[in-house]
Amino acid sequence: MMSLKNMLRGLENDSRVKQLIQYWDHDAETLKFWRASSNFIYLFERNGDRHFLRFIHEEDNTIENIQAEFDFMLYLIAKDYPTVDPVRSKNGNWIETIRYAYISIASPYHFVSHYGYQAVA
Repeated sequence: MMSLKNMLRGLENDSRVKQLIQYWDHDAETLKFWRASSNFIYLFERNGDRHFLRFIHEEDNTIENIQAEFDFMLYLIAKDYPTVDPVRSKNGNWIETIRYAYISIASPYHFVSHYGYQAVA
């Protein structure tokens, strides 16, 4: 769970997410705040398709845990189970980090409608 201190840091302005989104191809002016809970979630579009950018402070999660989540999602995808699709950065990475008085860890997902599920905006 994200600490209240880190939630307030992340909500004070959007400079971190604007830095992080630069690691991925995206349509200009589509980045929008979605929610903050255990992670910060922003919506963005890439070639008109909806994506989610998730980021969190390093104190609240680790790269190893996020990589384990990716591994599980990739397993589910391989078994044709409905889940979001991880998206590699322009550098070919699943996860990117920035240093901004502390480290933020980012990982985006492409929303794919499986079995008739639809995203709620």
